[in-house]
Amino acid sequence: LVRLLSPDDYGQFTLVTNIIGVIAAFSFQGLVSHAIQVRREDEVQWQIYFTAGRAIQFLLFVITNIIALALATFEEYVAIAPLIHLSSVLFLMEWPTEISIKMLERELDWKRRRLLHGLSLLVTSIIAIIMGLSGFGVYALIVPGLLINIPFIYDLFLRRKWRPTWEWNIEKIRPAFQFGLNRVGSGLIIKGRPLLETTAIVHILGFASAGFFGRVIGLGNLFTRRIAIQIMYAVYPVLTKIDKNTDKYRKMSGLVFRAVAWGSIPIGVIFSILAMPIVNTIYGDKWLSIVPLVPFAMIISVITALSHVLYTLLLGQDNQKKCLLLDIITLIFHIPILLFSISDGLYVYLQYLLLLEILIFVIATFWLSNTEGVRYKSILDSIVYAVLASFISASAFGGLFYVLGVNLDQFLTAFIFG
Repeated sequence: LVRLLSPDDYGQFTLVTNIIGVIAAFSFQGLVSHAIQVRREDEVQWQIYFTAGRAIQFLLFVITNIIALALATFEEYVAIAPLIHLSSVLFLMEWPTEISIKMLERELDWKRRRLLHGLSLLVTSIIAIIMGLSGFGVYALIVPGLLINIPFIYDLFLRRKWRPTWEWNIEKIRPAFQFGLNRVGSGLIIKGRPLLETTAIVHILGFASAGFFGRVIGLGNLFTRRIAIQIMYAVYPVLTKIDKNTDKYRKMSGLVFRAVAWGSIPIGVIFSILAMPIVNTIYGDKWLSIVPLVPFAMIISVITALSHVLYTLLLGQDNQKKCLLLDIITLIFHIPILLFSISDGLYVYLQYLLLLEILIFVIATFWLSNTEGVRYKSILDSIVYAVLASFISASAFGGLFYVLGVNLDQFLTAFIFG
């Protein structure tokens, strides 16, 4: 798709995605996530979750369309107004999808979960490429994101033959609402950050720069942060079933953190060294201007991946307030960084962003260790061994390739080096 679409297309898509993301912070996803926290099976209120979802998701659908109409009155944003109208359908489709997904996660049925997810990714990827080849532009990014929900909706209503009874009981749903409200605060900040970021980049540097920034951060997230997200996605439902502040919880926390560190740190080092051939291979010639940004983006993504593990482990301890506070601290520091560095270009902005991510990681480590969620030594060992191994091997093979006069800008030699 990056070979078929322009940086402007990706800039528009990034801004639309971030606007939808902020609105989605109020969605019933946070409320239905409480189903994973519940320890006993007979206490999961699926029917009440679904009834609450109807009111919440339809309201967000209407609000999104009103926002799209308002943005259409501004010349700077008129191009994205139709995209937001189309994206508003996502709230209606995610309503049954989230119930379906949470049922599978609650049952730890990862086989069916990944089968449905894999099927939807395969079909929507094919549709996206066909749309890109047919000249649909940014719509090739928007439409597949809607269709990805269909297999889960099918699984809920046709395979399970699950039917809503529209049951409602405010007392039974109250704990879920309290949990969801805490997650709304965090969700607003988590989704609000990239919206502020993208809006500032578009306003000061233009849609193309937003597209370049999105792709370089996307490269880091795809190969490093995605590791953390997927691991924690799979582990979290198990984590919530283990008693907090026990040796078992701490041992599991340390192993999960190590898995992410040992997976993401070597990739971050390799991609930083091989930025040119990797960008050229994955994105193509028209994206080579992001090559100098890749090392900073990779380091940021690695630290963000590690912070994501710590954040999820805090949440698994029912420390939602600490998670919210961490999000608030991140936002408080991010705003001045945006105001004072973005006008100097993406390279300078990424340097300041790196300092912020290091600060958040240190705070998350301190809090989780103090709540006996993980041991300091587990975190330190995981990072030190991975960093040492990566740099020793990179230095050794880098020296060897230099002596042999091998050019690492070629795909085959870069692959061998990696």
